[in-house]
Amino acid sequence: MNVKKAKLRKKSKRLATTLVLFSIATLLILNLVSAVCIGTLTSSGMNQKQDAFLQQTTLSGKRQVEQFIEQYIGITETLAQSTQLQHAVTGTAQDRPISGTPEFSEALVLLHRTMEEYPDILGVGFGSLTEDYIYNQEGTRLNVLLSERPYFQNAKEGTYVTQPYIDSATDEMCVSVATPLSDGTATAGLLILDLKLTQVSDFLKGMDFGESGRIVLLSENNTILGHENHDMIGKNFSELDIQGELLEQLEEPTNEIVNYKLDGEPCVGIVQELSGGGWKVLSSMSKAEYNAQTTKTTVSLVLLLLGSTAIVAILLWIIIVKRLRPISQLNDALREMSMGNLHIAVTHNGADEVGEMAESMRECIRNLSGYVNEIDRVMGCLAQGDLTIQTDVAFQGDFMPIQHSIEGFIQKLSAVMSSIQLASEQVFSGSDQVSSGAQALAQGATEQASSVEELAAAVTEISSTVKENHAIVKDAASGALQVNSDIVESGKRMRQSLAFMTEIRERSNEISQYYQNH
Repeated sequence: MNVKKAKLRKKSKRLATTLVLFSIATLLILNLVSAVCIGTLTSSGMNQKQDAFLQQTTLSGKRQVEQFIEQYIGITETLAQSTQLQHAVTGTAQDRPISGTPEFSEALVLLHRTMEEYPDILGVGFGSLTEDYIYNQEGTRLNVLLSERPYFQNAKEGTYVTQPYIDSATDEMCVSVATPLSDGTATAGLLILDLKLTQVSDFLKGMDFGESGRIVLLSENNTILGHENHDMIGKNFSELDIQGELLEQLEEPTNEIVNYKLDGEPCVGIVQELSGGGWKVLSSMSKAEYNAQTTKTTVSLVLLLLGSTAIVAILLWIIIVKRLRPISQLNDALREMSMGNLHIAVTHNGADEVGEMAESMRECIRNLSGYVNEIDRVMGCLAQGDLTIQTDVAFQGDFMPIQHSIEGFIQKLSAVMSSIQLASEQVFSGSDQVSSGAQALAQGATEQASSVEELAAAVTEISSTVKENHAIVKDAASGALQVNSDIVESGKRMRQSLAFMTEIRERSNEISQYYQNH
């Protein structure tokens, strides 16, 4: 019994496991679909956020560079308005250089003071169109003709910022800001400020973000002007190992996020062009870091969904096992019923479907017990010889044929018993007749000779009657195997009758033999 209960509990656990696994699988599929949808939305939102961040960072870098250049453009134009420089340039003649003017020394003092105030100024030069030579901040005339400088024509018309170049003396990346010196009506000379771009690299480096995010300042021809790595300054960015859409953006910036590879590493970047001059600012970061927040959010979401799934699975297991426990009890009760035990108690009560099932099972047990008890009562009465018994319980449904069979069996058994009783009476009556005939033969043998044939016919008739009675008894026996003791007694009487008939036949044979002998 314990083994069977263990098997039932095992089956219950299997059912619980199946339900839980099915629920978990369904939940996982739903969570997976939700995760994909949420991940897609999150990825899109995060990418938009990263794009906005890159655009804002690029814009900030662009403004910093523009402010740096504009600052020194303003300084250059302010110096060009100084009377010392204007008078020094306008006071020149074919026979008198700038160094010979009274304002020359004052102009040098002004330039030194400016360089001390702004350390990014690498050097300052100025010259008149008449003399066509350039003087530096030390007052030394350089062996360079002003008219041969590449910025000469542009600078005569207005302030001009040159393309970056490597200063031969300091080996630093520089740009020159050239602005005209006026005599009041026309351009009389030029003022040139040579600027170091080291500070640009420094503040661009300070704007680096994350682990791989960086801002690069590029010239019109993609020469690196500012980079966190000073060794990269002066190199052409387009000559690096670049694959993807970035090269097109460098030629025609559209302020859009592009994907590319730098030295085989996937990256994301954006290019913005500065106002005037053709300089560009590139903000970039690795693709992995670009997607890091999305990946982190997705992983967190997956872990959250897995955790919630695990919690739901545990709760489902507890609830399902608890809900299946009464079903296991009902299964045990059904198992006992299948083994013929109706003395079982179904104790579960509830307002749900399982409770209704338990109540239906209790009703079933009561009905079956009533039917079994009624059949036992009727069979007991039949065993005691009471053929007048009747069923008191109304059998229902498919059990009604059983009630009809019992009632028909009682009626048929009563009819068989009546036939047996009638046959017994006929046997006894025939036996008396044979006995009287035998006595008459014994008294007068001579008179019996003529009656032998009649006796033989009577014996034959009796034998036929006995056979008929035997057939009736056989039919009665097939229908009364489990009847009362009266049937057994009738059988005994039949055997006695047969024995008596046999004895009569033997006596008749003896009489016939005696008659033949005498």
